[in-house]
Amino acid sequence: MTNYILALRLPIVVLAGLLCLVSFKLSQMQYFALLPTIFTIFLAGTCMVQNDWRDRKQDALKEKCFALRNELPFLVFLLILWSTTIALAAILMQEQTEFGWLAVAGVSSGLIYSETRKIPMIPALLVALTSASPTLFPATVSHSPIVLLLFLSTALLIFGREILKDVDDVEYDSGYKWTLPVAIGSKQAKVIAGAFILMASATSLVLSLRTSLGVALLIISAIYLMTNRNHKTAKKLVDAGVVLSLMSLLVFGT
Repeated sequence: MTNYILALRLPIVVLAGLLCLVSFKLSQMQYFALLPTIFTIFLAGTCMVQNDWRDRKQDALKEKCFALRNELPFLVFLLILWSTTIALAAILMQEQTEFGWLAVAGVSSGLIYSETRKIPMIPALLVALTSASPTLFPATVSHSPIVLLLFLSTALLIFGREILKDVDDVEYDSGYKWTLPVAIGSKQAKVIAGAFILMASATSLVLSLRTSLGVALLIISAIYLMTNRNHKTAKKLVDAGVVLSLMSLLVFGT
């Protein structure tokens, strides 16, 4: 059971739900937040498991063998997650049509992500847009420029972070998946990741100065990357910066 829970990547899933809550908080529409947040949590976890299932043979090269060694139960687990996620999307569609269409877009992205792995830039772009999309739930039913800023900042940051994840796997991805580190080298890819993180930092400050502490960590991570230092440390700094920024926005607003 532990391995199934680990496959959900709960820290990232919880952050996705937190992002959705922050978006509703900033738009002053908290009363709509419950169902979209539950859907977001399930979609995030389902996409994690979907990716593990689709890449189970490739992951075995990295000594991540659980999905490959437990194919049938892992597939059943995945199908249960997709069934629940799609059911939640249908409920959203019934409750609020605009929310439903955004949920459908998220489900579609999760299903096609692994099939785009050889198309330049598309996998990272899909992850960035899908991960940032929970911020758009309030924007589908009201004009909220601040939510659009949150979406932009999140998308830029996730795009940069995806490049760092690809740096981790550069020795395994060649011939299997197109990634920026495979195409141009890890050093140059880290510089580009750092640039996206800096752009996300600037957008976050425009959104709210309350994100300053978190943004400081993001800027430090960007410096790490642009000076070709340890990208894993930079990734931890990014994650800590995101948590601090979201918690500040959730507690204090803008």
